[in-house]
Amino acid sequence: MKQIEDKHGTDTVEEVSSHISENDLLPMLMNGVSDFIFFMEVAGRRRFTYRYMNESAINDLLGREADWKGKYIEDLLDDAASSSLIDAYEEVVVTKRPVTYEDEMMVNGQVYRGHSVLTPTMDEAGRVTHILAVTRNLTEMLEKEEALESMNAVYKSLMANTTDAVVILDADGKVFDVNEAFTDLYGFSKDDMPGCTYPFVPEEFTDEARGLVQRALEGAGTSGYVTKRKSRDGQLLDVSISVSRIQNEGGETIGVSSIIRNVTEQKKEERKRESSRSRYRSLFKHNPQAILTLTFRGTITNANPASLEMLDKEGNELLHTSIMQLVSKEQERAVRKEIAGSFFDHGGRFRTMVDVGGNEKILYAPFLYSWRRFGGKNRRGRIFHPD
Repeated sequence: MKQIEDKHGTDTVEEVSSHISENDLLPMLMNGVSDFIFFMEVAGRRRFTYRYMNESAINDLLGREADWKGKYIEDLLDDAASSSLIDAYEEVVVTKRPVTYEDEMMVNGQVYRGHSVLTPTMDEAGRVTHILAVTRNLTEMLEKEEALESMNAVYKSLMANTTDAVVILDADGKVFDVNEAFTDLYGFSKDDMPGCTYPFVPEEFTDEARGLVQRALEGAGTSGYVTKRKSRDGQLLDVSISVSRIQNEGGETIGVSSIIRNVTEQKKEERKRESSRSRYRSLFKHNPQAILTLTFRGTITNANPASLEMLDKEGNELLHTSIMQLVSKEQERAVRKEIAGSFFDHGGRFRTMVDVGGNEKILYAPFLYSWRRFGGKNRRGRIFHPD
């Protein structure tokens, strides 16, 4: 329409059409169409020549400088592509009816997929003299469909095979889908959760759960959030939750995904370890016997109040000092040997003398096992009051 306005000012379409011949009007209309349009002449049996192409066909398929007028199909296409195309055109000539088909070919080094409708034009004798072909480019649409199918396959595989529970919510917070692991964990299926109800969330955690979903919808995802959930039979579970938003190609938020991992057993073990550590700290602090923890080289890393009192020290005065500073020179070598040996045996013991405020004390010192937090071995040295 812009072409018409530029050429004829403010004339109406009816007035413009009266100034334009049919020979000029038809190409103008066809060149405004994004589909590929070809007007072919039937030159003989299985022989068809190009008489017209619109600009979309020329620019996208051949190139503006291509020499195509009067050329046969086989002149522009390779044998494989031209053979199947000629078959379709010949079918129109024989049946004198429109033919619809889809094809795929290489064009300028790229795969081209099209949906074509071939319509016959006949003379007074009923012979097909020309064929109008209209081809719609399906390449991008089919590629998107294939990409979508691939993503759906990945999605189904993820939902089916992941050992973590997964729940998908839509933009309104309604449960859209859950995987089998979710049902195994909580005992609830998708059908058990109509609307925006979450029966697997304890009542006192409802606001927390809705807050996680809302923050995810706003783009603030959550990772590894540990909280409480409940199974269908009412059992409370410790779970680690990751929540993130789902966006479409346009960047619009369309939902939320949540991955849930059951950490009940891990939390039980953590509570046991913490209880054990608490008991150890209490025993260490309140033990009437002097206790020192040492590194392999004899550096003191901890000292209980009884050891500070026995050695006439205060606060952290002993920390990061060497136990060798407490023993006599004559005993230093023997102590080093006992400490080193205790790291490879079940323990060791020795007697030594220490100087405490100018007074010598004889100490009896056994070494016992102590385990590092992550499973490696260490030793804890215990020094008792002299007999």
